Amino acid sequence: MEEDKKIDQGGWNNHENSELEQMRRALLTVTSENTLLKENVADLEKQKYELMKKIKELTDAPCCGAGPRAEKVKQMKENDEVPNLQ
Repeated sequence: MEEDKKIDQGGWNNHENSELEQMRRALLTVTSENTLLKENVADLEKQKYELMKKIKELTDAPCCGAGPRAEKVKQMKENDEVPNLQ
């Protein structure tokens, strides 16, 4: 009886309607979505590092609080020119 359900009107077993074929199609869809997401993450990472590089260029300050801006803040603190924010 189960065998009769699998056979189409044309008299042959159509594998495209099987549960296994549906799972294969779903797997292909998920795999392509996963690949697309990986490409998006890689692109976003690249953009992030390009922006970090640009920020560093614009502020002209190396990491760890050194550079012209840090020197200006240090001078302001030494001269007691730092505004009171309380």
